[in-house]
Amino acid sequence: AMTLKWVAKNRQKSLPPLEACSSKHDPIAEVFTKPWSEFVGNAMLAEKKLSIKVNFELDMLEIIAEAELLETLGFALPNTILTVTTQKERIHAKLDALNKMVTEYTSLVDSLDTPQLLFLKEHLREVEKHIQPGLTRYTWLSLGIEDYAKDALNKLRNVTSRVNQMQDVTLNVDKKILSLGTFDLFSFPEVTDPVLRLPCKDFFSHVEQQRAESMTKLLMTYNMIGPILRKLDGLV
Repeated sequence: AMTLKWVAKNRQKSLPPLEACSSKHDPIAEVFTKPWSEFVGNAMLAEKKLSIKVNFELDMLEIIAEAELLETLGFALPNTILTVTTQKERIHAKLDALNKMVTEYTSLVDSLDTPQLLFLKEHLREVEKHIQPGLTRYTWLSLGIEDYAKDALNKLRNVTSRVNQMQDVTLNVDKKILSLGTFDLFSFPEVTDPVLRLPCKDFFSHVEQQRAESMTKLLMTYNMIGPILRKLDGLV
């Protein structure tokens, strides 16, 4: 059996439709009849409402444990079962490596909203290209599964690092935008005497001076947003 398998995945916020298709269209069946590049095209798995999971029945671990116990008790076991029990450590190592990779992939994709997914689309497609052999080529008898999972995980962590940087930049931009709304362009002089008032000329001079100072600070804050956005663009 392949090390990974497809699972249908519905997101709370839908991605833009890829193309008009029949209601009978089955993307999971398509992968077995088309080359990977043709099946995926320019899409991410999330756009096809697909995700992945490890293709392993946990009952197998119970069977191995029971077989070991029976062997300890002196029961004669078929060679096929004995062969599987001798592979226990290797199976556990492969399973742990794949579970770690799949869990991090799923957690990352699920944590992104639709704009973030589309923003990181090319990077996610590159990760999925490295995951693809587990869906179409690697079986549990294959060699190099741990190296395959490690390679995919390294690619995935590069994207995770970009996501963390992107979130920091987004937070910074949000703070700048929120601060723009705090500038008061109509600041009036405080009244310290209940009777006396400033002459009109002094009053409007004060308002104009305060507005000029506020506008200077506002423009400085606004001009800081551009370089931050360029940094965000550089991340993708």
